[in-house]
Amino acid sequence: TKSRMKCRKQIRARHRMELNNLEQSIPSSAQDLPSHIEKILDEINKLEIITNDIYLLKDLLSALKATKQSIDQSADIENVQRIG
Repeated sequence: TKSRMKCRKQIRARHRMELNNLEQSIPSSAQDLPSHIEKILDEINKLEIITNDIYLLKDLLSALKATKQSIDQSADIENVQRIG
């Protein structure tokens, strides 16, 4: 039982050292994390705006095509009436 206790203490000490090493290595990279996340969120917002603009332009193009088709049909009707 004493040897088990000693072994457990050694394992805990080793784990504590490993954890401390990890904690010391994290801050340098983690310090920049919030700014990186903010930049990523900004880019996502920009992409959402661009996507919305694309949908608006697509709708506008459809409306323009419908208007052109209507104008072309009106012109065809006028031409038929003139000829007829």
